[in-house]
Amino acid sequence: MSEESKTPTPLPKRSKKLHASHPANKSQTNRFFFDVLNRNDQFGNLIKLPLSYLSASTVVVLLFLTTVLFALTRIPDIITFTVVIAIVILAYGWKDLVEAPSEHGGLITILSVGIPNLLVIRLTGDLAWAGISLGITVLVAALYEMSRPLPRENLVESLASSVFGGIVAIVGSAWVALESSQLWATILLACTVMVAAAVVGNQFGSTLRANAIGAILGGAFSGVVLGFIAVAIDTHQRFLHLALNSFLMKVSPTIGILLLTISLGLALGAVITAIDALFGEHNRKCSEKGAFARGAMKFLLAVLPIYVLVRTGAF
Repeated sequence: MSEESKTPTPLPKRSKKLHASHPANKSQTNRFFFDVLNRNDQFGNLIKLPLSYLSASTVVVLLFLTTVLFALTRIPDIITFTVVIAIVILAYGWKDLVEAPSEHGGLITILSVGIPNLLVIRLTGDLAWAGISLGITVLVAALYEMSRPLPRENLVESLASSVFGGIVAIVGSAWVALESSQLWATILLACTVMVAAAVVGNQFGSTLRANAIGAILGGAFSGVVLGFIAVAIDTHQRFLHLALNSFLMKVSPTIGILLLTISLGLALGAVITAIDALFGEHNRKCSEKGAFARGAMKFLLAVLPIYVLVRTGAF
């Protein structure tokens, strides 16, 4: 045998461009990014935050967009845009947050009802449209369940989770309905500070009891501080008629504004506590998408006591 025949023939070199574009390599790359975005340990380590902090950070960012950008621009659509973001986040992580049986029922219901309802209320300034939207929510959720192939397992749980998600999105539209109220910019700033204080207080401790005490005390303490600030700058008289008018007008203005702000802080702390107790991670582990959705839920539902306070005073 000749020496030439013993020498192996070198294989042709494959270009890096062809190697990168190979379907198998693309599949591996996509698989990697999919795992990074969906596996709890990888994504949690990537952003270096515990899941409870993700939820709180989501609320704080949404509050920042609502208050700071609105104060700088005075454009009401800033609040509408922020609520739309919150609804999208809620819909995206709803399945993971509530462990819904159906794959896309909550997402479809929340988006198809929440955003149109928000736009209608933005145009009319009337939250009464929310009543119609509640009926549409049940209809949309039922139609989705009808489209599921038989056998429809966990039908009641799936239907209830989708309807509840739609209700949360509808309640959040009250942020937009309050834009027409007088002095809303001042009330908005005070309320967002109290919501943020309750959310931050909810992060103290590792047990449900500790988190609840932190949220309620955080809301109440912020109410005390804001009440004294209102007295110091002599603006408290303008807010005493917001709620409990027949009672607060019979006490001194200082006590009246403190009772008003502390009551609101306690109510906001109670809302944050209820969401944490029902959907927090005290009894089960949640994914990153669920943690973001929990933060969006806190932002959307925190407006409920604020709306009640403002509207009961016909303000």
